[in-house]
Amino acid sequence: MDQKIKEILEKLFHSKYEHLGEREKKIALHLAEKTPISQNVARIFSEHLTLGQRIADRVTAFGGSWTFISIFGAVLFLWILLNF
Repeated sequence: MDQKIKEILEKLFHSKYEHLGEREKKIALHLAEKTPISQNVARIFSEHLTLGQRIADRVTAFGGSWTFISIFGAVLFLWILLNF
């Protein structure tokens, strides 16, 4: 590992690189390589949805939209007029 990176990490963790734990070394490696440490859990979750769950999500997205509410209101109004 580059000496400058070691110096920065020692300032950050207040310890020599060799004395860091496995977790700190992993974080140090990500910092040195400038790679993200965290994961996008929303993407990971959505990749594991079943077909039924994806369909249910789309139905509820439409059912809660203003388009659906407007169409339902118009149909309800027409139904009231027909029954009047």
